Amino acid sequence: MAKSETDNLKTDLPLPLTAMVEALLFVSSEPVPVLQIAEALDVKIDAVEQALSEIRDGAADVVRGVRLQRKGDKVQLTTPPEVAPWIERFLGLDATSRLSKPALETLSIIAYQQPVTRAQIEQVRAWSEESARTAPFAIDLVSVLVSLLAILFGAGQLCLIRRIP
Repeated sequence: MAKSETDNLKTDLPLPLTAMVEALLFVSSEPVPVLQIAEALDVKIDAVEQALSEIRDGAADVVRGVRLQRKGDKVQLTTPPEVAPWIERFLGLDATSRLSKPALETLSIIAYQQPVTRAQIEQVRAWSEESARTAPFAIDLVSVLVSLLAILFGAGQLCLIRRIP
């Protein structure tokens, strides 16, 4: 097996730099800045970049189950998308499962108000549950207001109704 350029670095690392970088990326649950890897291993950024290139390119005849993904200065090990069905089966994930109503509510709150804290989500959901009890009254009130607007401004006038935060 041929030695890479990063293997020739004089360091006190127990494995070659490429293997050390790969190990750090393997245990990271999110993308990691290249600078953080360099600082953790006490090596120069250029050496980490070379190791990342070796991980990305790998051996030409070896197909791997993980790949290096990069966005800006952050890197992460990911699985190829084409193996997703097998990973879902292995992890017991049902791709066709439906989200519960509370989960859908939470996702819609996050999508609408992001960034949002857990307390804010709970506050909105509590308000939503309270409003469900008073919804018939609110619907009647809105229809009365629309009727009054139509009387005041004429039926042909455009009425804009907006959400009040």
